[in-house]
Amino acid sequence: MTTLNTQNSYNQSFGTSTTCQLTGVATGDTLVLCLRERDGSAAPTVSDDINGSWGTALVTVADGTRGRASIFRFINAASGNPIITIDYSGINRVFQGIAAAFTPTGAITDGNTSTNTTTTTTAQNAGSVTASAGFMVACGAHASNDGGSTAGDSFTAFTMTAGEREYHRYKLTSGETVDADYTTTNSVSANHSLAAFTEASGGGGKPYYAYAQM
Repeated sequence: MTTLNTQNSYNQSFGTSTTCQLTGVATGDTLVLCLRERDGSAAPTVSDDINGSWGTALVTVADGTRGRASIFRFINAASGNPIITIDYSGINRVFQGIAAAFTPTGAITDGNTSTNTTTTTTAQNAGSVTASAGFMVACGAHASNDGGSTAGDSFTAFTMTAGEREYHRYKLTSGETVDADYTTTNSVSANHSLAAFTEASGGGGKPYYAYAQM
């Protein structure tokens, strides 16, 4: 069964880029980055100094009111302490979020994704997906301060330090249809992204690049 290995938060109050380091990433981990960006503008590039480019976001929803909620990932990471760079190519932005590494026991592949937008409410309908064994990650971008949020549906909140306009969380799953709903103290409108990651049955073994380098 997949486990959460390590996590770290990042926060750029106004700038073109920022970095976030993960410590103790194991060979074959899946790296995930949740991004909340204030203005819903163009997507950043995400990369790290060990694995290179992470490619485009797996799932994203954005507008000028609630901002951007995106989930990036890198599957089969190399071991080490990668420094992740989130870069807006010279354009100043306000953005923050979470990076995390998950350690699977079987090969990980992209699963189902979902997005949803809620109007001003404390009951946040963050969408749902049908997941196989593996894990799920949910990203929330709020139009205003939420006053504090509470996870539902057996999700666990990541450790966030950047304020009250984001809410990111995860769930380890054995295969089920899961709603990622949660509640906020203040009534806010929000954009929500949800992604499932599928874990193959059986042992993990080395990722492809490990064999290629032997």
